[in-house]
Amino acid sequence: MTEMSNRTSQQWLYVIEGQQLGPVAFPVLYEMVRHGDLRPDCMVWTEGMTAWARMDQVPELLSALGAAPPNPYTQAPIGYGMGQAGNSGMAIASLVLGIVGLVLCWVPLLGLAASIVGLILGIKGQRSTGKGMAIAGIVLSSIGLFISAIIFIAWASMFSARPWSYRRF
Repeated sequence: MTEMSNRTSQQWLYVIEGQQLGPVAFPVLYEMVRHGDLRPDCMVWTEGMTAWARMDQVPELLSALGAAPPNPYTQAPIGYGMGQAGNSGMAIASLVLGIVGLVLCWVPLLGLAASIVGLILGIKGQRSTGKGMAIAGIVLSSIGLFISAIIFIAWASMFSARPWSYRRF
């Protein structure tokens, strides 16, 4: 019999939270690992081993560790579950500025400025994860820009027109 087959037929001891537990048969230990009851950094020992070892360093347990579900009690890696990093801030800003530009289109310079910046950010934000928000920002900014431009032209023509003058013949 090889050393590995000897170890799989032996009783194993393991440590959880500083407390030594066991002995358990190898199939029981293997199933505990597969079900996530034991973490890869748990220490284990059986006869024939010179010292306690981490489970992820014991060849007999490596296949079980590969099948273990993630432990719900461990901290998730940084950025896990936060979506992809990208320019979604630009898409959000485009949407907000599109709304602001549409609301302020009656104030010609403010509406124009908000709509132009919203349009630029929407175009840049299309390459991000918030593509839908970027498109909505582009549409709202375009509508606000159009209305603001018409109002600005009307406003400018009102103030640049000369008052009627009556000529005497």
